Amino acid sequence: MSKTAGEYAHAASRAHRLNAEFERANAVAAAVTLIEAAVAGTSTLASELENLSTYADQIQEALKVK
Repeated sequence: MSKTAGEYAHAASRAHRLNAEFERANAVAAAVTLIEAAVAGTSTLASELENLSTYADQIQEALKVK
């Protein structure tokens, strides 16, 4: 049985959502790596974790193709 246009649209929407979640997870992982390096220096883990979301946002924005 062939798929309907609605089924294809749903699949495309789900793929887009999963891609966005994957991109966010990678940005957060990169931010955690940066935090690890900062904590190894003079920064504290608590202060760096407060910035985790901001770091991830900045990394995710920098990865966008312009």
